[in-house]
Amino acid sequence: MKRHPQGQYIIEVMLALGLFMVFVGSLSLLVIDASKTIRFQELELQGMFGLQNATEAVHSIAKNSWDALTLGTYGLDLQSSQWTLSPTETTENDITKKVTISYARRNTLGNIDPLGTEDQHTKQVAIEVSRASTGKLLFSHSMLFTQAIKQVSNWHETTTADFADGVFSSTIGTTHTDGEITLTQGGQTTTGLPFLLSFFRNTSTIADDNDRVSFRFTSPFSNPLSEVRVYVASHTGSSSIFRFGIQTDNAGLPSGTYVTSGTFVASSNGWKTIVVSPGYTPTPGTIFHLVGERVSGKNSILLRTTTPLQNINPSTGQTDTEQQTLSTTDGVTWTANNLQPLMIVQDTIGNLLGNSYTTTASQAIWGSREIGEVLRFSQDTVVQGATFAIGRSGTPTGNLLLTIRDLTTNSVVGQPQTIATPTQVSNIVQWVTADFTSPITIPATDHIRLELSSADSTQSNRRYTTSLLNSLESAPYQDATYGGTENYATTKTGTLWTATTSSDIPFSLHIAQGYTTNGTYESSSLNTENAATLYGTISWITQTPAGTSVSFQTRTAQTLAGLASAQYVGSDGTSQTSYANGDTIAVDPGSSGTQFIQYRIQFVGTSSSTPQVEDVQITYE
Repeated sequence: MKRHPQGQYIIEVMLALGLFMVFVGSLSLLVIDASKTIRFQELELQGMFGLQNATEAVHSIAKNSWDALTLGTYGLDLQSSQWTLSPTETTENDITKKVTISYARRNTLGNIDPLGTEDQHTKQVAIEVSRASTGKLLFSHSMLFTQAIKQVSNWHETTTADFADGVFSSTIGTTHTDGEITLTQGGQTTTGLPFLLSFFRNTSTIADDNDRVSFRFTSPFSNPLSEVRVYVASHTGSSSIFRFGIQTDNAGLPSGTYVTSGTFVASSNGWKTIVVSPGYTPTPGTIFHLVGERVSGKNSILLRTTTPLQNINPSTGQTDTEQQTLSTTDGVTWTANNLQPLMIVQDTIGNLLGNSYTTTASQAIWGSREIGEVLRFSQDTVVQGATFAIGRSGTPTGNLLLTIRDLTTNSVVGQPQTIATPTQVSNIVQWVTADFTSPITIPATDHIRLELSSADSTQSNRRYTTSLLNSLESAPYQDATYGGTENYATTKTGTLWTATTSSDIPFSLHIAQGYTTNGTYESSSLNTENAATLYGTISWITQTPAGTSVSFQTRTAQTLAGLASAQYVGSDGTSQTSYANGDTIAVDPGSSGTQFIQYRIQFVGTSSSTPQVEDVQITYE
């Protein structure tokens, strides 16, 4: 047998060495790979911890305030154990944390959808954790935070009905804009046409050169006079010349000297116009006489007047206690006739004074037959009552009612008022006065109609009556009626109203005059039906002219009985303060609770101006 020599061939050695090198190399790679794996696992673990840390931080920020989640991209910062958003991304141990906040988007079903509509009550927070050195994203997480929407209620008072349940003290609810509170007006004046024309009477005859007639009046004029008018009731002949003009007053009688005059020939009956020359300018408030006499011829005239003497200028509705009709037959001794002058005096710019009602007619009020007067006020006017000249034929079966209608809006202002019952009137037309159950505010500038009706009086022979005063339906006569063509009578038959701009009905309205300077309004109480009510703000809409003001306070309690004894407080919770508009409502520390609330308004005004509260709102939850 052939035996190999001891030892190894060189090739075997080389092969063994090669195999050993391969083994050693493989073992080195295994060691390197294991080291890399451990490093990666460390980074991954740091990323996971970073993500968890960032998530907890965002939750902490959102818990403190939903509003703190401001839209944008941030890092995270921990200061005094409080997490906040930092303006730059945060990096620590090669780990970067980035927080991106945006509004979430929802589809029509309310589900989160990146293509949906922005939902500003839901914020989406995206957290990204990445390796700072390489920018490689390690982990990401997205969260949604939805705002808790509070159920806020609103106590809102703005209409007449809203305010009606409160307590008014020297204040009043008005109806100009369907609901406001103002100070009341003290005292009372009247406006209208309290002119009762019962009969026509003629003056003494101007038949010879010593006969004279005077219509005495107080002048409102401050411009030169241009013409006068008188009404000739009857005349004889057609050639005599008569002079009419203005004389000054001498102890209640004409002075005997004309300051301006003119003439006319009495050839017919009716209104006569006398142009006076030269143009004399009277002093306002001075007593004058319109005097007439014959200056040539043998004919005579009688002038028309009315009874009773009422000392009223229908054209202005103003009282003139100096009004009188006087006459003389010798030019020296004058007699007061107690007749209402029928005349017109006019100045160069068209101002009128006088009485142009030349006829009167009885008007029936029953069923669908009504009568009214259209007029307009230049400012809001509070009416407290009314007076009308009323009679009856037979005994009506219903009451006589007054309705005030705003013709601009075709709406009734206030409530219809009873003016008279069948037993309060007689067969003779006379003044009947009624106080309103509550004042009615007539809005400025709107035309209103005073409507007298008795729908419950259904028989024509059992009706109310009033007088219709008539003038000529042409200038300047209809301009000398009450309020001129701005105010006029109107009659209704069935559903149709017919206006006559040269006619009026006798009436007067009782107007509140001047404001009280202090007053209060205490609201009704609100039961929130929640023993733990939290109040928001109190706000209002007011008008406060110069020199006027309003101030608001509130009070709360747990029961209605407790509310009555609770004190009113202002913004600091004490009775010494009041609120500014929009202030947060304060609760008196001594209050028994917050289920019930009430507000009070203090009004301060002047005699000519009042503050006005139009709207009050209180929010609560």
